[in-house]
Amino acid sequence: MLYNLPQFTSGLEVATVVDLVRKNSNIVGIKDSSGSLDILRALTKSGMECVRVAGNDGALVQALCEGVADGVVSGISCVLPEIMTAMFEFAPDSVEFEHTAKLLDEFIAQLDNFPTPWGLKFISSCRKIMPASFPLPLSASRAADGAKMVAWFESWSKATIRSLSNYRRSVA
Repeated sequence: MLYNLPQFTSGLEVATVVDLVRKNSNIVGIKDSSGSLDILRALTKSGMECVRVAGNDGALVQALCEGVADGVVSGISCVLPEIMTAMFEFAPDSVEFEHTAKLLDEFIAQLDNFPTPWGLKFISSCRKIMPASFPLPLSASRAADGAKMVAWFESWSKATIRSLSNYRRSVA
């Protein structure tokens, strides 16, 4: 699998990826964490059989709506698997999918207030998955921001998980 992560490395060009997948049978696909769907679209358009994995939670909804992703490697799924599971349970043109996409956007908006992966660490600790640890001590202001996010999440997640459960029951 190729891995496109231009936020931390040199990004891959669309033509390069398509060419590599076409010419090398041992390259079976890509995890694209760029946030752009250009590579996944190009691979889909090429008609080649290959694995197309979205690696950016913020790009997932559009990727599923366009049918250009086979799956996702998701940071959010580590702390909120209910929402990522639901993204794949509902058809992109359904009310349930639209509702789930809205919830995902709300959660991402909260995460965006913190450096990656700090927001996920706060939620992981809140859900008792793993205590939050940071490379440096948090400032009083940042700790307060984290506490505010956790308080938001505790309220938001109860309604969110309940609504997703109700949608699952109605579809089943």
